[in-house]
Amino acid sequence: MYYSSAGGSRIMHEIKFAENIVKTLEPVVKDPGIGNVKKICLEVGKMHYIVPEILETGFKGTPRSRKLRRAELEIKVLPLKVRCRNCSTEREVEEMDFTCGSCGKSDTEITSGKEFTISKIEYSDR
Repeated sequence: MYYSSAGGSRIMHEIKFAENIVKTLEPVVKDPGIGNVKKICLEVGKMHYIVPEILETGFKGTPRSRKLRRAELEIKVLPLKVRCRNCSTEREVEEMDFTCGSCGKSDTEITSGKEFTISKIEYSDR
């Protein structure tokens, strides 16, 4: 298992996500019509604080079945967006400032950035 005193919790975070990807896909790839998985496409919201390179490394180190063994991850990081409940302005959030850029109110709702979705799986036919 990965660990370092400086970034140990950061690495552990991505490893947990990698393990959950495998746990989610193992029952799916048991389907006899599915061959070896080539690529797993993910959409990950910015609020998960995922570092794609660390997630990929964690995924490579996670034990998995033969059908998933050569799979590569393709990770699309989705921006954090909020919509103002007062004036309906939607904007991308930087620096965790959730106030509305138009009216200055802080009554906003998150519309994007919390996702963690397996959007597509590419595999060979049996």
